[in-house]
Formats: sequence, structure tokens, C-alpha cells
Amino acid sequence: MFVLYRTPSVAKSEGLHSYYAAALAADVLAGDEFGVLYDELVRKQRVATRVSASYNAKELSSGAVSIDINLAPGVSPDIASNEVKRVIEQLVSSGVSKKFVENAKYRGMARVVYGLDGIEDRAWFYAGLLAIGSPAISMEDVVDAIKSIRVEDVNAAIKGIFTNPAVEGHFVVLFGTECIAADGVTVDVRSANTPNGIRYWYLKEHNLPIVSVAIAFKKAGSAYDPEGQHGLSYLASLVMPHSEVEEGASALKKLTERG
Repeated sequence: MFVLYRTPSVAKSEGLHSYYAAALAADVLAGDEFGVLYDELVRKQRVATRVSASYNAKELSSGAVSIDINLAPGVSPDIASNEVKRVIEQLVSSGVSKKFVENAKYRGMARVVYGLDGIEDRAWFYAGLLAIGSPAISMEDVVDAIKSIRVEDVNAAIKGIFTNPAVEGHFVVLFGTECIAADGVTVDVRSANTPNGIRYWYLKEHNLPIVSVAIAFKKAGSAYDPEGQHGLSYLASLVMPHSEVEEGASALKKLTERG
């Protein structure tokens, strides 16, 4: 499921300072496994297996903070929705601590530094500046802009964003053989088996000549990370696609052997 909150136009606010305050607010709320919502919904309440948030800013119209939630098996959207509202109301009321803000700032600066490495990333960066009507600045200057954001700025952004009415929606979700879709939507989901016995579901759409594949492992992911080893499954997911054969052993095999 997803929850959308409207944000003010960047052109009507304080430019980049307001933009990064809102971006940090979204990151604090649900910056993958580091966010407040992830901690509550995945680790404590066990009503979701994944929570993330993104901030989409616009210059000429309202932007949005989008919260995406993968529900745990057997959990209804209403239960997750109530938990999201509870956490956000508490966050708006009490504010966020300096620790969460500083962690979000470090993640934001790390993403910028990582983006300095490639021409494509730089192109996306400057395209984003054009999209929000900001004057051209260097990516290095963005690090200083993020550093300048205070806890008070993030808490003000949280109140400004998450006191607005939310819009909720539901994606198509499969639980075993049951298909749950949004009201009024007919979805023709079919199942089949591979030669080695792996069961999968597929949905045909002929508008574009594209094949999209998603693989999920049962009882795996950040929700099942051992205590004190949060981020282990994320590390494994980064290693697996780049596993290369070296001296007869893959990188994944070496990682497994080392524990």
C-alpha cells in the first residue's frame, strides 16, 4: 500500500533549504530500515516487511511525500494505515530527536558523494535543480546545504507536511493463491511452475514489450535481520547481483563461508 502527503511548491518556499528539510523529514520517517516508521511497523509491530519514503518536489505545483509499505502476510491495509497514522501523529506532536536528523544528514551526504562518481548521476542532479527552479550549484555545495539543516528545520517540515490530509491507495498484492486488488479493479493473475518446481505468478500486459521480474524469498529481508545485525540482508542483496567467479568460488559463497 502507499500513503501520499502533499508538500508545498518549492518555488513558493525557501528553495533548496526547504527542499532538503523536507527530504530529511521523509528520510527520518521512512528512510528504509533507518526510519521511525520502519522501526515501528517492521521491527516492533510486525505489520509490514518493508517501509520506505520518497520526496518528489515540484516548482509550479504541490509536490508529495510518498510512503510505500509492503504488508506482512495476513495484515489488512486498515491495520497498517492505523499504525502509520499513530506513528506520524506522535512524530508531529513530540518531534524527532537530533540523533535521527544527524543520521539522515549523513545518509543524504553519502548519496551526494556517491553521485559525484558518474556523469549520469550528475546529469540527474542538474536536471533535478532545473525541475525545482533552483540556480545551478555544484554537487559539493549540496553537502554544505545539507549540513546547514537543523533539527528545528526538520521538525517544522514534519509539521508542515504530515498535518495535511493523506491519500491512501493499494497495489495488487498476492498472498498464496489469493489476489487482493483495489476496489473495482479486475486483475487476471495466473500461476505456473518452473521445471524444477518453483511456483510463480504472472500478469500479462501487452502495451509495452517489457518483461519485469520480481523475486521474493520467504522469511527473508530486513524484517528478519538478527538483533544487532540490522542491514545484513541489505548487504547480502547488494553482493548477490555482483557475485563473480574468482578462483572457483563466488563472492556470495565467500560471504556465506565467513558468516
